[in-house]
Amino acid sequence: MGGLGAGFLGMPGVTIPEGRGWGMKYRVPFIAGAAVGYVLGTKAGRERYEQIKKASKKVAESEKVHETAGLIMAKGGEIAGVAKEKVAGAGHKVSDRVRRAPEEEIEPLQPVR
Repeated sequence: MGGLGAGFLGMPGVTIPEGRGWGMKYRVPFIAGAAVGYVLGTKAGRERYEQIKKASKKVAESEKVHETAGLIMAKGGEIAGVAKEKVAGAGHKVSDRVRRAPEEEIEPLQPVR
């Protein structure tokens, strides 16, 4: 018994028996249903995308968000300055110890606080 063979709806190896009304009887409604589902799905997806986009824009333009971002940036700058000072101080301590004579006993470094 033959069939529609490989390539039915782009699926290799899928065969549809002939003589049982499988050909056009199921292929056309399936393709139409897939097309309608695709269109409705993309429309729903686009609407959800627009909702998310609108909400994120509202949050981004919020004055409260801008104030909080400014405070965080200022605090980050303070923390970076303190860290820079501590690293610079520790660097001098290390370089001083390295310059000492090899015979001299070197004390272990203490954690920077």
